[in-house]
Amino acid sequence: MGLLQKAQEQKMIQEQETLETEIINQKTQTKTKDIRISEIDLEKAKLELEIKKHEIEEMQRSAKEKEEELIRKEQEEKKLEKINKIKEKQLEKENRIKERQLRIEQKRQEKEKRIIDKQLQIELERQEKIKKIEEEKLLKDQHIKKMLKEQEEKDRLLTRQQKIEDIISKKAREKEEQQVLLGETKKPTKTNKPELKDIDLSDEEIGHTLNIVDNLLEKLPEDIIIEFIQSKDFELYEKILNKYNKK
Repeated sequence: MGLLQKAQEQKMIQEQETLETEIINQKTQTKTKDIRISEIDLEKAKLELEIKKHEIEEMQRSAKEKEEELIRKEQEEKKLEKINKIKEKQLEKENRIKERQLRIEQKRQEKEKRIIDKQLQIELERQEKIKKIEEEKLLKDQHIKKMLKEQEEKDRLLTRQQKIEDIISKKAREKEEQQVLLGETKKPTKTNKPELKDIDLSDEEIGHTLNIVDNLLEKLPEDIIIEFIQSKDFELYEKILNKYNKK
């Protein structure tokens, strides 16, 4: 082999080595570049991961807050529901108490009404009894007054009759004394006696009629009776009464 060929081979080897070195360097640079790119990507990935982690933490925090808010609201709702139940129970209790008080008040009013009605009935019965007693007393007083009046009338008639009898007795004595003084006998004298033979009356009917007349005469005023007794007509009246035994 010549020098030129050897030089050429050596040049070719050097070029080849240079090429291989360049390739190796290029590969090394590529690897370095790739490493750098990988590191950047890694940093990016780490940053993204941190961001995502932060977002996740934020989401977790927000979710936790929401959960806590939900729990708090649920607790508040439960608490409010419990309070409402307590209020409802209290209201029901108050309503029961009010209804009970109302029933008690109604019973009390009904009892008072019954008592008042009973008292009113008792008072009405008492008033009616008093009225009845007063009416009975009034009737009794009227009866007593009537009896007293009748008794007074009877006493007055008896007094008048006694006076009449006294006057008659006195007149009879005076007549007897006059007859004794004149020496007259007790023979019956003729008088102007009314004729009764034409009247078809029994002695009983005549006596009853005379009795009616006698009773009517007793009711005349006292001065008229005395005047009648002192008149001559009384003698005829007395004889007729004596005849029929009605005096």
